[in-house]
Amino acid sequence: MGVKYVGAASLLYLGVQTFWSDDQFDLQTDLAKRDDSLVETYRKAVMINVSNPKVAVFVLAFFPQFVPETTNAAFQLSILGSLYAGLSVLYLGIVALFATRLRHRLLRSAVTRRAVQYVSGSVPVGVGLPLAVEKRPAA
Repeated sequence: MGVKYVGAASLLYLGVQTFWSDDQFDLQTDLAKRDDSLVETYRKAVMINVSNPKVAVFVLAFFPQFVPETTNAAFQLSILGSLYAGLSVLYLGIVALFATRLRHRLLRSAVTRRAVQYVSGSVPVGVGLPLAVEKRPAA
């Protein structure tokens, strides 16, 4: 019961902070304050992805279906893994480029920047408020 209220309060806090903080949606401030280098950001992203167990479960569950029993399984799995990694890097690179361009276009105008800020803040508030006032059904 207390966890529900702590979660609702944290969602409400995050939403209200998003409403009030103009720095997150200002491109000049964002670029000027950026203390992480591209290499550091890449290192963090690789560590997050390497430590994600869902990728390992996917590879272990999906890839063996495509390895014939008569071939060297380790070699075939390494080829499939390399192809998967290469395609993932290509796909995520395209997504990153598209997202960066879209962000610059959206946040170039003060009106759209303010709209994105209010929509971004209203999502956690919209989830947290009903959670906070929800009555637990009687058992």
